[in-house]
Amino acid sequence: FQDQPLDLFSTIGSFTQPSHVSNAWITKTLATWFTKIQPAQVLEFGSGIGNLTIPALSYHKTRVISLELDPRSAQAQVVTLAKHGLQDRVDLRVGDFRMKALTDLPLTDVFLVNPARNGVGQ
Repeated sequence: FQDQPLDLFSTIGSFTQPSHVSNAWITKTLATWFTKIQPAQVLEFGSGIGNLTIPALSYHKTRVISLELDPRSAQAQVVTLAKHGLQDRVDLRVGDFRMKALTDLPLTDVFLVNPARNGVGQ
């Protein structure tokens, strides 16, 4: 997914990164890193609309368990994943994951954390 533009669907109020420059750097760095380490599974906290989920799928065998608090952002992620044929590689779970014990979550190779910003979606 490096160096090719992909449509991301969202709603007004969804949040990705503070600027297009930092977003481009973050997503490119993640795509390079995931391609290099080739994880079988990534557990992503705060996946939002999928801005970092897509780079996490850069290695063709990686699967992502995507945890998102905001149902609107999760729905936008569903549309994005389906448009790009990636829905079978992502297990999207919607709900409040912040208070879950790590023992309640599946074993994984990599944790990807993109925490919610205070007040976003409210």
